[in-house]
Amino acid sequence: MEGFAMKRTSMLLTLAMIAGACSPGAEGEPAGDLANSVGHEARADGGFGCDDAGLGMGADASFEAEGDGGVEVDADAAPEVSPGPKRVFVTSREFYPELPSYGADDSGSVAADVICQNTADGAGLGGHWRAWVSVHELDAFDRIQGTGPFVRLDGVVLFPDHESLRGAPLEPIDVTEHGEALDCARGTMSVWTGTSTGGRWSIYDCVGWTSRDGDFDGIEGDACDRERWTESWSLAGCYIDSRLYCFEQ
Repeated sequence: MEGFAMKRTSMLLTLAMIAGACSPGAEGEPAGDLANSVGHEARADGGFGCDDAGLGMGADASFEAEGDGGVEVDADAAPEVSPGPKRVFVTSREFYPELPSYGADDSGSVAADVICQNTADGAGLGGHWRAWVSVHELDAFDRIQGTGPFVRLDGVVLFPDHESLRGAPLEPIDVTEHGEALDCARGTMSVWTGTSTGGRWSIYDCVGWTSRDGDFDGIEGDACDRERWTESWSLAGCYIDSRLYCFEQ
């Protein structure tokens, strides 16, 4: 019995030491050197350490601290989408479909997003933007996030919700990042999309938006024609330049 009592006393003392290590001090930090010698060591080998509840944060914790004090972030995760109407514009500038050549050292679709983001930032729009382009790995319909509605910069509703992106907009997407309407009286205003009606990838995407070789073709839409907004009737050679549609996320 005496041996059992001594073991029980030793266990209680150990638990008390850990509880003390996890108790916040005056500045909200673990109290004393004991926090460093017990709580932090225990965390290092996957056991208990000090967290907000004063209890253990084991190896299966939700966040893992980086060596520089940061938090691991999944670079491939979808962008955070805020609620409310999302804005849409067509770029005032035209681009050759070798999109990484415009300063984004990445895949063609990511380069398209960078162009949209830079265009929006240059116009003082703020927000997070993606381009309406498809590539083999991902359709434009799935690249665009948010429930909608999606509106032109002049406030006109284009798509009431995300599902309606599969069809035609209620009005042409003919307003630029500056809030100015394109001169549609001049005729077709071509937009690179690589996207067929329904928001799906077509095989014509100028080699994933990385080529301006005339031997390849790309699907274009017409910013002045709501029915042909994402897919015109003919293919375009990848040696020409066209606009991009940009959707806020």
